Amino acid sequence: MTVRRTDLRPFVIPLLLTLLAWGLRLIAPEQVPPGWRDDELINIYALSGELFQGRFPLYFTGASGHEPLYHYLHAGVYLLLGENVMGGHFLSIVLGTLTVPLTYRLGRRLFGTTVGTFAALGLATSFWSLIYSRIALRHISLPPFVLVTLFLLWTPFTRRPRSPWRWAVGLGLALGLSLYTYPAARLLPILLVLFGLYLALFHRERLRVAWQGYGLALGITALLAVPLFLAIVAGRSEAAAQGIGADARLSQLARPIRALQAGDPGPLLETVWLTLGMFHATGDPEWLYNIAHRPLFNPVGGLLFWAGLLISLRRWRRPRHFLLLLWFGLGLLPTMLSVPPASLSHSIMIQPLAYLLPVLALEEGWRWVTRRFARPAGSPAAFTLVALLFLLVPNGWRDLRDYFGRWPRESLVRFLYRADYRDAARYLDARPEVRDWAVGSLLMGPWDRLALRVDSRRDDLAVRLFNPQRALVYVAGQPPLPLLLPSYP
Repeated sequence: MTVRRTDLRPFVIPLLLTLLAWGLRLIAPEQVPPGWRDDELINIYALSGELFQGRFPLYFTGASGHEPLYHYLHAGVYLLLGENVMGGHFLSIVLGTLTVPLTYRLGRRLFGTTVGTFAALGLATSFWSLIYSRIALRHISLPPFVLVTLFLLWTPFTRRPRSPWRWAVGLGLALGLSLYTYPAARLLPILLVLFGLYLALFHRERLRVAWQGYGLALGITALLAVPLFLAIVAGRSEAAAQGIGADARLSQLARPIRALQAGDPGPLLETVWLTLGMFHATGDPEWLYNIAHRPLFNPVGGLLFWAGLLISLRRWRRPRHFLLLLWFGLGLLPTMLSVPPASLSHSIMIQPLAYLLPVLALEEGWRWVTRRFARPAGSPAAFTLVALLFLLVPNGWRDLRDYFGRWPRESLVRFLYRADYRDAARYLDARPEVRDWAVGSLLMGPWDRLALRVDSRRDDLAVRLFNPQRALVYVAGQPPLPLLLPSYP
C-alpha cells in the first residue's frame, strides 16, 4: 500500500512566522513605547471619538484629514477592550502581525518558499514593523492591503483559478478598500494600470489572460472610491476658511514640490537623495518612529537590498521583477516628494518589499556561487545557515536590541511619548492614599490629562494641571509630599 505524505510546510511555516510576529508585538506593551504620543490620543479621542458621539463620517476632516477604516475598527476594539494600553494598540498589533504571513504568501508566490520565508522572518523582527505595530496610528493598515492586492494581481499567472472572476472581484475590493486606509494607497490603482500597460507592451499573452479581470477590478475600485472622493471634496470645502481639513496634511508636507514650482530644485533633489539612503546610510530623522537617522539595515543588509533591486532592474522584462520595480518606485514616491526625507511613515507602502529584496539577492548570490564552483544547489539547510549568518541574525538582533532596549530609553522619545505620565500613573496606582495630584504641564492641553487618565487604573484621582512657569503649588500645611522629576532632553 502506498502512503501519500502530505507536505505540511505551506501550513507550518506561516503558522510559526505568525506566532513569532504575534509574540514580538505583544511583549512588554506598557514599556515599549514608553507612553502615549499626541497623534495616538487624537486618533482615539478626537477621531474614533466622533463615532462614540453618534457621528459617522466617511472621511475625518480633523487632524488635517484621515481615511476612516482604521478609526472605525479602532472604535470597535476600544469598546471591547476598554480604555487602556491594550485597547489602544491591539488593532495595530493584529494588522502588523497579519502583514508577516501575507509577506510570506506573496514572496512564495513570486519567488518560492525560501524567499517568502526569510523575507517574512526579516519583517517580523524588524524595527520598522515593530514600531508601527505597537502604536495607534493608521499607517499599519496599508501593508496588508498592498500585499493582498499584489497577490491577487499575480493570481491569473500562477494557475487557472476555479472561478475566473473571483480573483478579480477580490482584487477590486482590496484596491478599493485600501483607499480608506492611508493616502499612499492612492498609488495602488496606478500600479495596476502601469503593470497592465507593461504587459501590453512586452507580454501580450499574459495580458490576454488577465485584462478582463484587471478591468473589472478597476471598475470595482472606482465604485468604492467615489464616496470617499466626494467626502474629501466636501471636507475640503467646509474647512477652506480655516485652511485645514481634508487632505490639508498633504500640502503641508509637500515643501520640495512648492520649492520646485518656485524654481528651486535643490530641496527636491536633497529629499530624493536622503530618501534613497534610508536603507543603508541615513534613515528617518524623527525620534517618534526611529532612532534619529538610523538606516533600515546594517551595511551588509543595505548592500543586499540594493543588490536585490539591481537584480530586478537587470531582469525588468520578467513580469515579477518589473512588478517589484513598480512597487518600489511608486511606494517611495510620497517620501521623495515630502518632508521629512527618508520618512518611515510616508514609505509604509514598501515596508514588506524592503525585506524581500535582500533575500532575493542572497538567494541569487547562493545560486551563482554553486554554479561558479560546479556544485549542486545544496541543501536548504546550507542556504538557511548562510541567510541567518549574513542577513537575518545580524539585522534581527540589531533591530530587536534597538527597539526594545535603546529607543524607549532615549530622553527625547520619553518626552514625546509622555513617559513621565505613565511613570506617574504607576506610582499613583501603587499608593491609593494619594488622591490629589498636581501636574506641572507647559502645554496645558487635554492630551496630558488624557494620557494620565488612560494609564492610571484609578478613577478617584483629582488631577490639577498648572503651568510651572507661572504658578506654584501651595499645599496649605500638608505634610511633605513626593515630587516626581522626569528627565527631559
